[in-house]
Amino acid sequence: MTESANKPTDSHRHCPECDYNLTGVSGGRCPWCGWTINARRFAGDTPGANTHRFGAALTCIVLGAGSLLALVSLAGPTLSSLTLRDGLVVIGVGMASAGHLALALMLGLGKDRWPLRHHDAATTLHFVGWLSILLSVVGATLLLQVRVVQGFAATNVFEFALGTIFFTAPGWTLLAMTMLAFEPRAAATGRERSLTEGHDPASQRGAPYAVDVYDSYGEAHIAQTWSDEPRPTTPAIEAEIARTWEAELAITQERGGHLYNGKLLRVRSMNAGESTLSLSLGPTNYRDFLGTNLCGSAPAFQAGGNFLANALGVSATVITRDGYLAYGRRSDLVAFHAGFVHSFGGMVEENDRYEDGRYGLFDCIKREVCEELGLRLGQLSEVQHVGFVRDLALQQPEMLFDVTIALDRTELQSLFAPTLSHGEHTTIEFLADEPDAVQSFLSRVDPIAPVAEAALLLHGRKTWGTEWYSRICSIRYGATPQHEPTAAERGR
Repeated sequence: MTESANKPTDSHRHCPECDYNLTGVSGGRCPWCGWTINARRFAGDTPGANTHRFGAALTCIVLGAGSLLALVSLAGPTLSSLTLRDGLVVIGVGMASAGHLALALMLGLGKDRWPLRHHDAATTLHFVGWLSILLSVVGATLLLQVRVVQGFAATNVFEFALGTIFFTAPGWTLLAMTMLAFEPRAAATGRERSLTEGHDPASQRGAPYAVDVYDSYGEAHIAQTWSDEPRPTTPAIEAEIARTWEAELAITQERGGHLYNGKLLRVRSMNAGESTLSLSLGPTNYRDFLGTNLCGSAPAFQAGGNFLANALGVSATVITRDGYLAYGRRSDLVAFHAGFVHSFGGMVEENDRYEDGRYGLFDCIKREVCEELGLRLGQLSEVQHVGFVRDLALQQPEMLFDVTIALDRTELQSLFAPTLSHGEHTTIEFLADEPDAVQSFLSRVDPIAPVAEAALLLHGRKTWGTEWYSRICSIRYGATPQHEPTAAERGR
């Protein structure tokens, strides 16, 4: 059931809109941006994809090498006597040739990602192509001479046009090959979407998460009630869950892994009062969670939130002894948000249930933090609940905590190893626990998972106040995130 168990490391299924890892997703849309999945866009799923890629790479090699050879043969012997305009032509064609060879190298190394979607590389190659064309056009004006033909002044426009075509050809072909190799990436406006009943996508201007509970509750003030009533469903939803599970099993077995359908904790409803947070809980499992929330089951989302598995997750902002906040950079092994900065945590499991039937939610987050950072329970100084949020793409309820530890930043960094907790995180990202450090941190570590973003801002709201929270949300999202009013707020 672990996230690393069902995610191959060399996936080539990435959303062309937001680059989300779509391996195993069979719900019909990208869970991050909502793009409708079209299998034909994944060349890795169709015969001849490698031939297409390597054919383009070979074309780039021929064009790049041919341009260089032409420059050497034509300009090599007379480099010292080149005019300024001739030099511009040589530089322009040389830049285009280098761009062709760089693109060929990318195509050869990018065997698991075709078409390539590295936005910065595509932008750079487009710039090189256009600059090459500009320099070649300026250089070609050398051919635009005025001659006297039988007493008349004539401009050699034909030679200028012909020279321009030849000189700019490497640049144009670089642009064409770049467009072939790189699919344009739209802005990830899907972060703003809410796909559950009762939430209008247009109303969410930018925050990728919604807040269900802002208030902080101690462990003794979180009441739990249990119901064995199963999740409502439809034949279409169950068929989608079955298809998703079979697809994930096939991928996992192909990679030699193991996929476990463990028992999880479903949030049926919650009610936040002035002194007590009441949770209505029920049973679910990883199979249902995978086939509804995680892979964005269209039938389940269209039916409404109650039809989702809504497995409860727990996440922590870790606070070091010397005043730093710590988050983890997720590896390529995880089931979702691979490569994103995320808070430390996991999902509440059957093993977290006490003998009296209650679930140890605080103990669960302690266990997760210790597992993922290599800590001992005695090194956790304080655990505080800070709120409940939902990633709008997944709609999974997430319980947020602040966990203060007895180690400083250096000690935590030296203790951490990527092999901990099945290698879910590769590095730790730190920022000073100061209000002015948050905005630059969010820009520096992008991409950051919605839950981690919420965890950081709700930590700030608890620590620095609602005015700070409103201001930074206004800057980052244009408005404060969606919020379901608590019982106490409704009564005021």
